[in-house]
Amino acid sequence: MFGTGVAMDSDLKPFLDSWPYDPDDCIRVITLADGREVLQVRLPLGIEQYNLDGRPDGSRPHGAESASAGGAKDEHRRRGPMHGSLADMRRP
Repeated sequence: MFGTGVAMDSDLKPFLDSWPYDPDDCIRVITLADGREVLQVRLPLGIEQYNLDGRPDGSRPHGAESASAGGAKDEHRRRGPMHGSLADMRRP
């Protein structure tokens, strides 16, 4: 069970067998049930999946597309350009 209340078979072999590895045909774009498109890459030992919109991991830092689009730039401006830099770590 994966927290959704839906029981799943943990064996991934049937899923991997449904798309055998072929180095000449190992990339596809699919549409998920929620309407998002993802890029899937078939590898010899598995499958990687990437979101096509926003960050590859799908997260939204500070509710924005990326950390730089969210609060990170504002925080950098507020604290100043030297905050968190190597200059802060130098001893006098």
